[in-house]
Amino acid sequence: MNRALINKFLKQQCSPEELVEIYQWLCDSKNEIEATALFKSSWERVSGVIPKSNVNFDTLKRSILDQLEEEEPSKNLTNDKSPFREEQHNVASPEKINVEADNEDLSSTAHRSHYVLSWTRTAAIIVMAIGLTFIIFNYFNNTEEEPVKYIVKSNPRGQKATIFLKDGSKVILNSESTLRYAQDFGEYNRELILDGEAFFEVAKDSIKPFRVTTQNITTTALGTSFNIRAFPGEKTFNVSLATGKVVIDQYQGSDSMATGKSFTLDVGEELIYDNTLDQFDRVNFDPKEALSWKDGIIYFNDSRFEEVIEKLERWYDVEFELVNQDKMDDTYNHIDGEFKDESLTNVLRIMSFSKDFKYTINGKNVTIEL
Repeated sequence: MNRALINKFLKQQCSPEELVEIYQWLCDSKNEIEATALFKSSWERVSGVIPKSNVNFDTLKRSILDQLEEEEPSKNLTNDKSPFREEQHNVASPEKINVEADNEDLSSTAHRSHYVLSWTRTAAIIVMAIGLTFIIFNYFNNTEEEPVKYIVKSNPRGQKATIFLKDGSKVILNSESTLRYAQDFGEYNRELILDGEAFFEVAKDSIKPFRVTTQNITTTALGTSFNIRAFPGEKTFNVSLATGKVVIDQYQGSDSMATGKSFTLDVGEELIYDNTLDQFDRVNFDPKEALSWKDGIIYFNDSRFEEVIEKLERWYDVEFELVNQDKMDDTYNHIDGEFKDESLTNVLRIMSFSKDFKYTINGKNVTIEL
C-alpha cells in the first residue's frame, strides 16, 4: 500500500476510488501486520505523536458496520440486509463485494435491477470507507498519547561514529552530522531523521521499510546500503546507492504529502538535488569519491580548492584562514589525492608541493599563504 495514500486517508483527503482501494486492502487479513505498522507510522508523521494502543482493524470495521445498520434504511442505501454482513458479523472479502458482469441474456428489467444493486454496493463501500476514516481518526485522537521520545546521535567536527540499530541495521555517521530516531525504533516503523552525512547498511524487513528523512526528502529502502550527504548550508543533497534499490520522494512543506517527484535508484546511481533550483539530476557516481570517507579515507578527485578546505575543516575540526586570496586562480583547483588515516600536517605538506602554498598550523587554526 502506498504511504502517501495512507497519509491522504488519515487527513480525509481521499477520492471515492482511493477509499475503495484502501477498504479492500484492509479486508485482506494478510495485510494486518503491514497495515498496523503503516497506519501507526503515518499517524505519527501526520499528527506528530505516537498512540500507545495498537490498531484493531476488526474492531474498527465492525464498529462501522454497527453504525451503518443502526441508520435509517434510506441512509443505508438499501432495505436489504447489509451486503457486507455475513453470519457472526464477519467482514466480507473483496471478492464477495464485487458484482459479476451482467449476463447478456438478462431482461432489461433484470439488467436495471442488477445495475442498481451494483451501484448500491459500491456506494456502501464508499460510505463504509469514509466511516472507517472517521473511526480511525477519532480512535487515535481519543487514545492516550505521549510525545515521541527520540534518541539523538550527534558528531562534532573531527569525529565519526558507528551506530547499530535495534533492527540489525548499521549506520556510519560522519563528522558534523546528527541522526535522530524514536526510542521504539523498529517496533512500529523504521524512520530516521538525518542532518549531515551517513552511510546506511539496512537489515531486510519487508513489513517495515527503512526511511531516512532529510529536510523535505525521504529515502526508502527494504534491505540495501546507501549514502546520504545533506549538510546544512550546502546547496546540494546527494543519495548514492551501493547495493539494492531505494526510492526517493520529495515532500511539500509540512504537509507530509508527496509532490509527485519520485525516483528509484539502481546500484551505482546517485541522485543529486539542487535545493536552490529545486532540480534533480540522476548520474552514475564514483564509489571512491562518495563512500571512501566511511573507511577513513579522504579522497579528492579534480576538486576545487574551497571544497578541499571545507572537507579538511570538517575532518580535522580546524578553521582555515587564507592569506593573499587575490592570488587565488584556477591553478589552485583540480586537486587530486587519497589519504588514509593521515595527519593534517601530512595532507597539507603533500598538497603544498603540487599547489605551491605555505601553511602554518597553530592548534585548531590553520593559515594558508598563497
